[in-house]
Amino acid sequence: MSDAAEMHYRNSKKMCMSIVCLLGLLAYFIQSLGLLNSDAASLLYDTKLLLAGGHYVKDFFETNPPLILYIYSPVILLEKLTLFNLASLFRIYVIFSAIISIACCATLLNWVCAKKEEHLIFEVFVYMLAFILLFLPANEFGQREHFLMIFMLPYLFSAVLAAKSKKIPFFFACLIGLMGGFGFGLKPYFLGSVILIELYFIFSKRQLFAWVRVESVACILVLIVYLASIFIFQPNYINTMLPLISHLYFVSIKESWPTIFYRPSVIFCFLVWAYYFFIFHKNSQSELVTILMLALTGMIIAFIVPRSAWYYHVLPAFGLACLLASFYICHALTVPLNEGMLSKIDVFVIIAASFFVFSIPLEYAFLNTEKAILEKNNSDFRLLTAYINSLPVFRSLYCFSSNTTRDCFPLIYQTHSEFASRFPLFWWLRGLIKIENNGGAKPLPLFLAQDKKYLIDAIADDLTQHHAKIVIINNLLTTWELGSNFNFISYFSTNKKFRTAWRSYHYLASIGIYTLYVRS
Repeated sequence: MSDAAEMHYRNSKKMCMSIVCLLGLLAYFIQSLGLLNSDAASLLYDTKLLLAGGHYVKDFFETNPPLILYIYSPVILLEKLTLFNLASLFRIYVIFSAIISIACCATLLNWVCAKKEEHLIFEVFVYMLAFILLFLPANEFGQREHFLMIFMLPYLFSAVLAAKSKKIPFFFACLIGLMGGFGFGLKPYFLGSVILIELYFIFSKRQLFAWVRVESVACILVLIVYLASIFIFQPNYINTMLPLISHLYFVSIKESWPTIFYRPSVIFCFLVWAYYFFIFHKNSQSELVTILMLALTGMIIAFIVPRSAWYYHVLPAFGLACLLASFYICHALTVPLNEGMLSKIDVFVIIAASFFVFSIPLEYAFLNTEKAILEKNNSDFRLLTAYINSLPVFRSLYCFSSNTTRDCFPLIYQTHSEFASRFPLFWWLRGLIKIENNGGAKPLPLFLAQDKKYLIDAIADDLTQHHAKIVIINNLLTTWELGSNFNFISYFSTNKKFRTAWRSYHYLASIGIYTLYVRS
């Protein structure tokens, strides 16, 4: 390659990262049009409690283990040191993390795609990474699955280099391993991808310790330290939360197979996955495609095992499928047609099909962003916010919901209220009612009856101790989720402790789909 060509090649790569930074600004603007993701808002609230010395069960009933709270901690600390509001800081933090991840991936891809003829792959991947990390999450921006992708992708490309027997600088490898540990440790289901990748090293190199690399060891050390920290600092998560989650949470989120497989994002993931086995012809970048395919397999397992294919649950697999599909397109465009590997009709079909399925991520991104914008302008929600703001200065809210954190978050931040509950939502209630309905007239098993009493007692204790001024019930979601005849107050009033606590509350107002109760 001539000096002029080499200079053009380097400048082109620098230009890619400059465009990525501009895309980061665009992503911030788009996100600022909508509300802060309600789950993220709820977890930020729990992070504040954690940093103030809070503990699981005693201060919050959160189903997620504490790693996501550790990851959110810089946002809470920065809020105390700056004049920015929490939502802006959070978006800046997520976008900054995403751009750092893309920069790490670009550095690794520069080594993976070292040949001039592979420059197209480099550019396509960098821009696709920007799309995946900055726009694809849409209104699920900053969710745990979003942070998984941010932290996981550099680890995947470092594995590609290792498969090619190329070394990574020690401190860079440590950083990648640290990021990988934070990503894969967010949920136990996420470990499937890293396990498959490390097994690939063992079988491909036929060595038991072929998986041992600086980044893999660093990743494992992070996971070990993190697990130990839960036992030491948050034992209630192990002793109380995990039994409740295993008894009730997974029952509540389980979907039917037709519901899972009718989603375009799920179909897209399986099409890309199947293409690898039945159509794709491996080339010099077989390590890259294989590592991405194994990671995709792990992330498909991550939503298939719990049988929950909500958009953000599918997001990691969706993002990896987009990366793989972009490589398939590059491969189809660049492979010599006269080698007999692919006919012209094959290339046409592949490119046409790929562009067709690529409309799905775009559709999801814009539809979810539109949903976030519409949600902000929802008349009932705006009326509720205005009403809460009209109340006296001291305001504390409790939301009775089995479906979403959206009823109280980010309402808490918009009205500058206190959240007078340990439950971001009653995540256990749907599972409990499913079990009761399936059991017919049969009484609940003893351990579930004990769980039910314990959890409703906890609601009563919250009402008694935190003195929530306003209790909010979303009637529309309650009817949709639990049936038209379900009534929170009647259901909980079978518990003596709750009946006593509820005597202090009476009906206040109905605002659209919301019913409000006030403490006397």
